[in-house]
Amino acid sequence: MSEFKGYPEIHVSRPSGSGPFSIQTKKGDVIATSSDEDHAARLVDCWNACRKIFAPAVHIEATDEQAIRLEKLRKEAWARVQELEAERGDGVLSNFDAFNGRLGSAPAWNYDMSSAPLGQEVTVTRKVTIDGVKHDKDYREHHIAPLWLAGADGKVYRSYWIPANNTSAGRWSGFSVGSQLPIAWMAFEVPVHPGVIAHEVAA
Repeated sequence: MSEFKGYPEIHVSRPSGSGPFSIQTKKGDVIATSSDEDHAARLVDCWNACRKIFAPAVHIEATDEQAIRLEKLRKEAWARVQELEAERGDGVLSNFDAFNGRLGSAPAWNYDMSSAPLGQEVTVTRKVTIDGVKHDKDYREHHIAPLWLAGADGKVYRSYWIPANNTSAGRWSGFSVGSQLPIAWMAFEVPVHPGVIAHEVAA
């Protein structure tokens, strides 16, 4: 099977004198000529539009270039991490361990689902208007405790406990009543902004 070759991108080249307009590739190869610039431009527009639909090699090439750039950035970032690790002995990173594990190992999964936080019921007071007069009225609310749940399907969900009510039993958000229960939970921790960490390291 011969190797697939996409069609090249073309453009209209205007003559320096009174000659015809030429339709060329980026390399300068002339594909066709025309005495009418509008007709040549129309052909170029159609050609370039069709090549993007018919020849995915153009998109593959762009994707490959992006992947190469990302890989370069990854290598540069990893090299910087190694430099910082090398400086740890000089005290530059001696305070990292004090950042509540921000740069340390990830917290472990807890497989005891009975110990997962369910949130709490609290009483809140709000102003209500009755017959034109404002009164304080107490309401019971459930304040959620967000966490990460590991499902049996191999996915991780940001979830919280939904208490039982008159129409349904209690369940975890993202899991329907009677569905397969999550197998483990992890505390939901909001990551620290990189600028904060950089400031603390500099200090």
